[in-house]
Amino acid sequence: MLEDIKDYCDKRTPERMLELFSAKEKDIEKEIARLNEIQSVMRLYSNLVKETKEDDIHNIVIKELPEKEIFVGPLLDTITAKNYNDANIEFYKFSLQHGLDLIYPFGVIVSKDTLLKNDYSNILQCFFSVPYKGNDIRPAGHYLIGHMFGAYGQSAPLFEKLLNYIKENNLIICGNAYEEYPLNEMTTVNDEEFLIRVMIRIKY
Repeated sequence: MLEDIKDYCDKRTPERMLELFSAKEKDIEKEIARLNEIQSVMRLYSNLVKETKEDDIHNIVIKELPEKEIFVGPLLDTITAKNYNDANIEFYKFSLQHGLDLIYPFGVIVSKDTLLKNDYSNILQCFFSVPYKGNDIRPAGHYLIGHMFGAYGQSAPLFEKLLNYIKENNLIICGNAYEEYPLNEMTTVNDEEFLIRVMIRIKY
């Protein structure tokens, strides 16, 4: 940038000034947008960590949650849906194609229909928690929420625990399940220390 300005100073004209300033203004706007995105992600992760300190992560709870903006990938085919790593890779490719950085908190959606069959192994879609860049909404409503520690894709015991709780307490599944990781590789080097959160939309 300084070299461009020096070159301009050696050959100054009103037309060249307008051309230079217009180009540099666009560069500055891009940099401001990049820094704003970094700040947004930092706030997002900070809020997630604060939530884990405030939430009861050792017990199953029912909470009323507001709607939340998310960026979802395409519906997965039956083969990819059963393989967590393949689903993850396909979603990352999709996100990059749509100009989204892979820095946002990752999660997966399990459909209501498969949950009603007591099946939580099929992933419907993957998603990022993305403020201002979403293409879908996690609906507002009452959610049955549980936590456990474990790596990506190790949520089966938690799903089983939540589905048993639903049966024992005569709750009704009325929406999809959202699996996310409020503590992930941003907060720990050991993936067994990731915190998994599963939220199933219910009514009672």
